[in-house]
Amino acid sequence: MSLFIILIICMLIFFTILFFLFMHYVSKKNDDYEEKLYIKVIVSFIFSIIITVVFLFFIGIVFGSTFLTNLFFHFHIDWKIILYISLLIIIYSFLFDHIFVNVIQLTFGKSHLFFILISFIRLFIFFGIIQIFSISIRKSIVFSLVIALLLLLNDFYDLKEKEKKKQ
Repeated sequence: MSLFIILIICMLIFFTILFFLFMHYVSKKNDDYEEKLYIKVIVSFIFSIIITVVFLFFIGIVFGSTFLTNLFFHFHIDWKIILYISLLIIIYSFLFDHIFVNVIQLTFGKSHLFFILISFIRLFIFFGIIQIFSISIRKSIVFSLVIALLLLLNDFYDLKEKEKKKQ
């Protein structure tokens, strides 16, 4: 539990510093009015809380699905390893997944082949992420399938929502 609290505190500090530096840079760029230091700190802390809650929501989704998979299949994997796997998958999803999706979408369009290819790419990447922690191949495949299917369902949901908005 202390690992999770340390994660939250580190995220809050990181995002607070990031937003503070951004606000300081923007206020220097716009020389007309300089905000007071305590206002910058308070506003950056509030924004960091919002971003941290969003990240924790996504981490909770991935952690919950992998943890339930762990319980359902009786894999007996430590929850700290599941948390690390969840963090790496969230980092991949926020940083690199969009690039792969856009490249494949430009190549194949939004067809069935697009969904199959992006699912296989995610499956292999998640398998590699899970193999970093020396988990057996069978368990890695099951975890990778669960997370890739979760993202595939999300892609289908997004596609259906876009079709509803067009009509």
